[in-house]
Amino acid sequence: RGITPSRMLNRGDYKKFIDLCLSQLNFSPDGQLLEPVMVFGHCRLVTNGAEVFSGNNQPIIGDNSIGLHNGIVSNEESLWERFSDIARKSHVDSEVIFRLLERQISAGDSLQVALKKTFDVIEGSASIAFMRNDMDMLALATNTGSLYVTRAEESGFFVFASEQFFLSEFLKKNTFNLKT
Repeated sequence: RGITPSRMLNRGDYKKFIDLCLSQLNFSPDGQLLEPVMVFGHCRLVTNGAEVFSGNNQPIIGDNSIGLHNGIVSNEESLWERFSDIARKSHVDSEVIFRLLERQISAGDSLQVALKKTFDVIEGSASIAFMRNDMDMLALATNTGSLYVTRAEESGFFVFASEQFFLSEFLKKNTFNLKT
């Protein structure tokens, strides 16, 4: 059974997981990170695919990629039928977006072309973040206009959200030298 994000963040097993992840980071003697760090977080409204199966939760992890999706793909079933050469591994509508992106990139399309082709065939709403292990970039895309970003140029800190409210709440609770 799903739990609220605040309850999850206070669980002992989650805190142990975070401590383990933080212990693997490399810091300079003055406390500065020596390597870039990427953290993905997402709270999912269950639209399809039971949340008790981890493959139905986000991030969606593909063969060479990781992605987050806020929205709903309303033609998911027809896309799985149309693109029968891609393997479905879960029952969440978000998966089809990232499998289509992987398919297009594997066929030789640039990330930009793959995003365009994928957004051309999906119906519904999608605000996504997408990374591949063979590309040194993070792609953000939306067909709703709902993407918000903030950054601190000096530190390289960058945060994004698909809802302005959540970004604002995060920034209220965390103080950074940020420029939006």
